[in-house]
Amino acid sequence: MKKVEGCIFHLDYILSYSANSMGLKDLKRFLINLRMSDMKLAVISKNNNMLDIIKMLKIEDFFDVILNNNLDDDFKPLLLKASEKLDIPSENCVVFDSEIDGLNEAKLLNMTAIGIGTNIEPNMADKIIPNLSDVNSSILNFN
Repeated sequence: MKKVEGCIFHLDYILSYSANSMGLKDLKRFLINLRMSDMKLAVISKNNNMLDIIKMLKIEDFFDVILNNNLDDDFKPLLLKASEKLDIPSENCVVFDSEIDGLNEAKLLNMTAIGIGTNIEPNMADKIIPNLSDVNSSILNFN
């Protein structure tokens, strides 16, 4: 069984999902569930206003690492930087993303990719979920 130690979320998905109060409630419930499972969490974005957005949503305390592309001049992929800052090997990280590019990058870095949404093709992710409404930490069980 694969050992999962950390999860990386892309801010763009969080923004689109938490656009309504029910989505934000589901997201917070899932983050709490992951925290109770001793999971390390990171959120990444290329958005310059990332920190303000996370604070506005009141989710900043859930994350061990908040990483923006503009924080340094290093050209490493954000996903790789996040796994390094979490101090977790990339193969023990799970990436939650709704974008094909993010899922492809996760796979290239030997991370597990969980596609979120109904527009994800089965071959593009290790698992696909429609949203976070009924998800708990058992989604991280891989054989």
